[in-house]
Amino acid sequence: MVAVASPEIIPPPADLPEAPTRAEVIEALQPLTVIVQACGTGPDPAVVDVLFAGSGRVTTATVRPPYAGTPTGSCIARSVRAARVGPFARPIFRVSYPFSMH
Repeated sequence: MVAVASPEIIPPPADLPEAPTRAEVIEALQPLTVIVQACGTGPDPAVVDVLFAGSGRVTTATVRPPYAGTPTGSCIARSVRAARVGPFARPIFRVSYPFSMH
């Protein structure tokens, strides 16, 4: 029988903030507006549900209608996945962010 070590769970450092601040989220997402707008234009904003992992990386970016399921929506989601915030203590942080499309 081979002994398999269970993965070690390491708690986050105590000095990490609980979650990113509103300013940090805006700082990470607002500069992407020009890139998102390059995906297409329209009268409605592109609202994106963004899920940040505790590492600060975006794990999912889900575009809401009317761009959901369209090539424009796929481009927007790919663009938003490039966003980063600083690490934080919570395992995940969700935010919805509206991008102007005109």
